[in-house]
Amino acid sequence: MKAREIRDRARRRGLAPPPNITGSEWANRFRRLSSEASAEYGRFRIERTPYMREILDVMTGADVDVEEVWFMKSAQIAYSENLNNVIGYHIHLDPGPMMMVQPTVEMAESYSKDRIEPMLRDCPELAALTGYGEKNGSTIQAKHFPGGRLVMIGANSPASIASRPIRIVLADEVDRMPHSTGKEGDPIELARARQATFESNRMFIAGGTPVLKDASRTAKGFEATDKRKYHVPCPHCEKLFPLEWENLQHDPQKDHYAEFQCTECDEWVEHHHKASMIADEAMGGKARWMATDEAPRDRRGFFIWTAYSPFRSWRWICDQWQRAKGDPEMEQVFYNTVLGRPYSFGAQELDHQRLFERREDYNTTDAIPDDVLVITAGGDTQDDRFELEVVGWGDGEESWSLDYVTIHGDPNNRNTRAQLEEYLRETTFKRKDGREMHIKAVFLDAGGHRADAVYSFCRGKTARHVFPCRGLTTAGQPIFARFSILKKQRVRLAHVGTDTAKETIYARLSNPEESAGRMHFPMAYSVDYFKQLTAEEKVIRWSGGRPTVRFEKKKEGGQRNEPLDVRVYALSALRSLPLNLRTMARRNRAMKKREAEKSEEPAKPVKQAKPAPKTKKKTPTPRRKATRRRGWASVR
Repeated sequence: MKAREIRDRARRRGLAPPPNITGSEWANRFRRLSSEASAEYGRFRIERTPYMREILDVMTGADVDVEEVWFMKSAQIAYSENLNNVIGYHIHLDPGPMMMVQPTVEMAESYSKDRIEPMLRDCPELAALTGYGEKNGSTIQAKHFPGGRLVMIGANSPASIASRPIRIVLADEVDRMPHSTGKEGDPIELARARQATFESNRMFIAGGTPVLKDASRTAKGFEATDKRKYHVPCPHCEKLFPLEWENLQHDPQKDHYAEFQCTECDEWVEHHHKASMIADEAMGGKARWMATDEAPRDRRGFFIWTAYSPFRSWRWICDQWQRAKGDPEMEQVFYNTVLGRPYSFGAQELDHQRLFERREDYNTTDAIPDDVLVITAGGDTQDDRFELEVVGWGDGEESWSLDYVTIHGDPNNRNTRAQLEEYLRETTFKRKDGREMHIKAVFLDAGGHRADAVYSFCRGKTARHVFPCRGLTTAGQPIFARFSILKKQRVRLAHVGTDTAKETIYARLSNPEESAGRMHFPMAYSVDYFKQLTAEEKVIRWSGGRPTVRFEKKKEGGQRNEPLDVRVYALSALRSLPLNLRTMARRNRAMKKREAEKSEEPAKPVKQAKPAPKTKKKTPTPRRKATRRRGWASVR
């Protein structure tokens, strides 16, 4: 047998030494993107996202001193594909026991089906090593290959984490993991403990999108590293600087909208420069990662966000902020998924005295502002009274408090409920333009000791959109969640995301300059009303092993909080209506414009009616005698 044939046979049997290449070089050479997992399927090119080159090389062992990598990121920056590249690299060139930890078992199984299996199928080298399509003992959660295995587990399964030694750990979306895995403790620390025997070549990779500032594992892990940021060259002065949200002009009222300002020369950088700016040295560019803090050599941290992504424009980022601004639910999504930062709720310490001084002088009965488009009411039920606030709503949920009523008496008493019914049915408001308005929707609290009285009051009033409501204790619920039917009580119950609504209200109170969602209060309200409106504060509580933000009454002061509760119900009642305030506002402005134009038109002179012309009597024409028509078939 010739030497060449022996060499070829050895290569076919896998006896050839593996190529000595980095993780990014392996990805460019061997990786194929699957059509069901990527919009740009086919051959993988690290040049598409050059900021991932150093990250991938470090995670695959290019720097032997590094054994822990933390990654804080936004969405749409190719992070998941590079985790897959780490897995593929080790299966092919540097095998060993690997573990990927997802927040839940279901997410781990989904990731295996949607991400890992397509990669093993479409990369020939990986398919041959893992025996894709063959019966080799692999399952959805465990992939076997020569020299190692890949295990996909959920952080909510303590037995799966603590049962095996692992050399390479990849923990994805750690902020969404439970704080404790049953009675075993922190799942991240459990995974670390599995690496104790691999002292010389272990690698721990963790990160994801951060969620809450004071309870983010991702942010905490990143802070303990050298906090590297991707620095790009300015096209004007060529000095390196990181792209920061604070340097992006996101105010549409100012010049250079959606442009970055260089921190060195103060020149403005337009989006079309981005492609050349993010090119690294391997592509002939100057961009590179730079540490912004000191940390042990065995620990690296990387932060990247949407501004660097080739899949999103800077204008898109700014437009997303304009949509989210003022709404805490949307703001948190923007901070987490676009900026890659943990969200810090900012409505927190409100000064009731400043709110009292912001009162406005406007009529609340027969000349309410013309911008009011719909009126709702929220009611709180106590053992000895009903408390009710009537709120007018305009474009962008700008609101005007129109009335605050206390109806004294036991809600179980029919007379007390009759007074409430009379108020809701008979009370009307008139705008300055003369349009008369009624209360469109009412949510009445049914969560106290008088629930049966509230059900009895609301029964049969569905056509008037009067419903009992109850707050939801689950975090993250929308302001108006849903209706449910109580068959025994024969009513529909509205479910309210109280914490979300309170966060929205407090955010709007803390930003009086913003027109969207601005809250107006009349001069008749006392300082005690504003004390009760700001009687709660935000705290972080751990529930089910996860951090949640809740509103609780302030420990000092002991103020009542009915004005806050009734505003929550009024806002939820508005959200339950099938209305589009923006469309209604546009029609309202158009109607005002037509009326103004009509009033400005000069009066047309009245023309005198002309006398009717004299008509002559017509003499009737004699009727013509009918004659028989003769044709070719007629008889002569």
